Amino acid sequence: MAAAVTVLVLGVAGLGVSLAGMARQLLPRQFTASQQRQIADWEVGSRWRTSRNGCAAMLRATYVDGTGSYVVTVGVGVMPGSAQAAAADRELPPVSRDPGVHAVRFAGTPAAWFTNSRRQLSASVAAGTYVFFYTIGYADDRPRVPVAADSYADAEMTSLGRGVARAVDLALTLPVPAPHCPGTAGC
Repeated sequence: MAAAVTVLVLGVAGLGVSLAGMARQLLPRQFTASQQRQIADWEVGSRWRTSRNGCAAMLRATYVDGTGSYVVTVGVGVMPGSAQAAAADRELPPVSRDPGVHAVRFAGTPAAWFTNSRRQLSASVAAGTYVFFYTIGYADDRPRVPVAADSYADAEMTSLGRGVARAVDLALTLPVPAPHCPGTAGC
């Protein structure tokens, strides 16, 4: 009789532990602040596909200023982390004619003349896990000339290039929404 009671008590205890474990599996998962940051970093990183040298992707877009005078191509290098982005940016020249992004031209648009041979100046800046490159030139068929001798053109091009790169930076570095557990009010 004592053995039967012992077996019954152990069986009920085992059932209770099993039910508690099952309930824990069915309840929404709780994430720590560190885990939520890791999920957010993973979400940002998963927006792109991986390629060589730690750069996950290079995306480019070309813009024309409001006057139709200048064309700027912005390239976004997606890196695995902010340390890698900062290291890549340190290896690039501060302002030059060829730091790393190629011009993108589009036939039938003001960017039709914008080729690598017409780039006037280029630069890059790191922000978060991204390296933003820009290269800028004239929207018409003016030849490539050193703009450093023309302080007005140099300032205009630098301001436009940085401004467009910053606008793209702001759009890409928006905070990732908090992790969401399906079927619950939150994690």
